[in-house]
Amino acid sequence: MRASFDYSISETRIEVVSLQIETDLVVESNSDVVVCEAKSRPQSDFAVGQLYLPFRYYDDLREKGEIPGCRGVRCLYVVRAGTSLEPSLRMYEYAFPDKMRPESMSLVKKAQYDLRVR
Repeated sequence: MRASFDYSISETRIEVVSLQIETDLVVESNSDVVVCEAKSRPQSDFAVGQLYLPFRYYDDLREKGEIPGCRGVRCLYVVRAGTSLEPSLRMYEYAFPDKMRPESMSLVKKAQYDLRVR
């Protein structure tokens, strides 16, 4: 997908034109679009743009009415954790309260799901 929009980091305005955006998974429900970024192992940090750029793309579509019934865009960061014998998934939901500023990203909630091998 390609997108064009502008945003700010601190006092610097950034304009992107026909930016190619990659995302690991996008799911649409009756009321939300969920953008997912996934990692196969825990990392100390990640690039905010991995969630912000697809968030902006879908939120702009939502605001234009191009995603019927969509009330919001949710952002999930999913990490595989644990061991091969005791696997788990950690999920973090983030929001961008100020959609024009990626640095406004805030943690909404987090959870860990321990998986059982059958």
